[in-house]
Amino acid sequence: MALQSGNKNIAYGNTQVKFMQRDVGLFAAMDVYSESNFKYLQEQSSPEDSFILFTPGKMQVPTGWKTLVEKAITQMVYPHSAPPLWEVDKNLVALKETDVPAMLNLTQRTKPGPFLSGTIQLGSYFGFFEESKLIAMAGQRLKPGMYTEISAVCTDAGYTGKGLAKKLVMHQVSQILAESRIPILHLNSENSPAYNLYAKIGFQTRREMVVYVIQNTKLALQ
Repeated sequence: MALQSGNKNIAYGNTQVKFMQRDVGLFAAMDVYSESNFKYLQEQSSPEDSFILFTPGKMQVPTGWKTLVEKAITQMVYPHSAPPLWEVDKNLVALKETDVPAMLNLTQRTKPGPFLSGTIQLGSYFGFFEESKLIAMAGQRLKPGMYTEISAVCTDAGYTGKGLAKKLVMHQVSQILAESRIPILHLNSENSPAYNLYAKIGFQTRREMVVYVIQNTKLALQ
């Protein structure tokens, strides 16, 4: 569980249930998907708060929660000890706090997954600019055990087909391996173009999972 290991510095909860700092991410995790654990998460959140859970299979969402998304995802892993061969692009730059508005704008348009005002704290975001416009980016998110997840891989619609996503992912793989960690990523199981790109880089399917986005429907106390 990432919120008990590599991301524990931004995690709250108890020994059974963890959830991420709200401005950084919406992720939550449970040792067991029990009614008591869902009740605890509900007690720690506000009405209409949403959470994202990665599960190994379908789960029963209890009363008091609304399922906003239930989608099959594929987890891929880069099992090699050496990074892919690639030439560093001098136009690739590290993204900073001052770039957050541009990052929010890009992710809102391209929908790679939730990206919030504090998500940059998860680290190692890089991107490409066309003049002053951010046109592509990728970074790191969850860090369970020895794994580091590559996330927010996205490219402006006007700049697809130029290999920017491939360069970004290969750069992230190189960084993660340099830290003696294992790169992983997640994608919609129906996203064949992304799957084919990652497979060409050297990623392999690790397992199929389900992502849930659930919303607290508990009424506020009057």
